[in-house]
Amino acid sequence: MQAAAAASFWLLCVLGTCPLARCGRAGVASLKGLERGKENRFLERQSIIPLRLIYRLGGEDETQHNQLDTRVRGDPGGPQLTHVDKASFRVDAFGTSFVLDVLLNHELLSSGYVERQIEHGGKVVENKGGEHCYYQGQIRGNPVSFVALSTCHGLHGMFYDGNHTYLIEPEENEKSQESSHCHSVYKSRQFEFPLDDLPSEFQRVNITPPQFILKPRLKRRKRQLLRFPRNVEEETKYIELMIVNDHLMFKKHRLSVVYTNTYAKSVVNMADVIYKDQLKTRIVLVAMETWAADNKFAISENPLITLREFMKYRRDFIKEKADAVHLFSYVTF
Repeated sequence: MQAAAAASFWLLCVLGTCPLARCGRAGVASLKGLERGKENRFLERQSIIPLRLIYRLGGEDETQHNQLDTRVRGDPGGPQLTHVDKASFRVDAFGTSFVLDVLLNHELLSSGYVERQIEHGGKVVENKGGEHCYYQGQIRGNPVSFVALSTCHGLHGMFYDGNHTYLIEPEENEKSQESSHCHSVYKSRQFEFPLDDLPSEFQRVNITPPQFILKPRLKRRKRQLLRFPRNVEEETKYIELMIVNDHLMFKKHRLSVVYTNTYAKSVVNMADVIYKDQLKTRIVLVAMETWAADNKFAISENPLITLREFMKYRRDFIKEKADAVHLFSYVTF
């Protein structure tokens, strides 16, 4: 139960509703080194080569390929790269063979989604849409499982088998090598709530979380049905979210706007799969902004100061309408 409470607090902060600042609709997240975070949150790590499973044309048998790319071949002059609607991957790790069956998460990006980068001299480059390689699904044969993956540059994401959460990502020295597909898979402690094991770079703000507990779903629904009309309880809710990536995030991802944005969207896709399952709520990205030249305000190690400055920045410079605007930062708060 404590893990569930902490997990809920983490997601509230992601969506800008953490009680730290009483801000309602702005939030900050601190990132720090990969290795120290993963050592604290995951028990084991293995280096593996995942495989993609593809059905033979006109047959029922699957063939295995080490080419993980899900991009659709054809129309090279198209405005956006497109990806197949469904895919399957095999991940052999920790003595188990996991088959991950996933579908493209068509609800992740809004119809008006825009990506913006701010360059030297304040030059703004803006593009409508963005490459969409973000999938959700289940482990084959496991109805209580869930999976969230991106496939733009190898496999990045998480899957949960009912006992453990697993994080998968390309190894650092493999990202630029098209012929190699070595990935790291991290295994969480047993029976931890899966939200606690979202990418370990994202740390909770250093305060005591509120003392609330997520009850089992059936019990919670019975209580809520006493207070809310049935149609409200069963209706899917939507949260429109905008992400701002600071300059340290940009530097962390090899000074690449593409890699920075891909990573941020992958994290939101992971949060969405949990919200969808636990709260019947979807997270929809409406915009993403990346600071490619420098930070637009001084980011302090004091989270209250940073949050205050970010709220000012949102008020004065962000034009998009969103339920929450969240800053991804690599400063350690």
